[in-house]
Amino acid sequence: MHSPSPALAATLHALHGEPDVHIIAPALGDLRFVPILALAPNVDPIIGAPNALAGERPDFLAPDIRTSPALSAVVASLIGTDAGVTVLGEWAEVTPVGAGETHAATRIDAARRNRCVPWAAAPIGSCDARATLLHASWEMTITLRHWGKMTPDHPTAWMDALKPKEYNRLLDALCAAPNTADFRLPCLPMLYATDIADTSCPSTPTLLSGTSQCAVGRPAHGYADTHRIHRPAERRARRHRVRPWRAS
Repeated sequence: MHSPSPALAATLHALHGEPDVHIIAPALGDLRFVPILALAPNVDPIIGAPNALAGERPDFLAPDIRTSPALSAVVASLIGTDAGVTVLGEWAEVTPVGAGETHAATRIDAARRNRCVPWAAAPIGSCDARATLLHASWEMTITLRHWGKMTPDHPTAWMDALKPKEYNRLLDALCAAPNTADFRLPCLPMLYATDIADTSCPSTPTLLSGTSQCAVGRPAHGYADTHRIHRPAERRARRHRVRPWRAS
């Protein structure tokens, strides 16, 4: 007799009302099943929600589910697991700003072990330990967007929590890869936002319109106003993998 795969078996359990996320965890890594479990009406909402996150569709979560302590507990229980790898990045997109401090250390440890995306701990706030996890410019871009949202009146405040060596490293990397400039210009000091926009963005006034005015004329801590970035000949950026079931 043919035995179902672990992912299929987990899916069948969920469709029959299984409330334990660890029993259905094998399905979270299979793109054939996550859209089914995210949308099926007979699946426990707290089980359907991690599947929506695993499929990169946090917009499928109802408002009351997003703020549910039960969902927060379920996601926290997945930190460091195979299933957590697929869930934590999207959870960072919907978790309340500043939330999750209780699990900050475990998220950082999971990211260091490549068990979740580097920006999974971004909504908790900026610090050197979280910044050192970031290597690709697009990882930095996503993280800075979260850090900027934490202090909307002062979106460059993330720099104050980092040592000069770390924020200088981030600024150098971001200025050398302007392909995602429109997403992060408001979170950069005006000196660097202007430098990026002048170099690569034809619509400089539009992109700079949201840049924090508190940063105007302010050098980036360890940098002098005359500092110039040495840009590499080739600019590279990694892109997110696109889920085949993502709606257009």
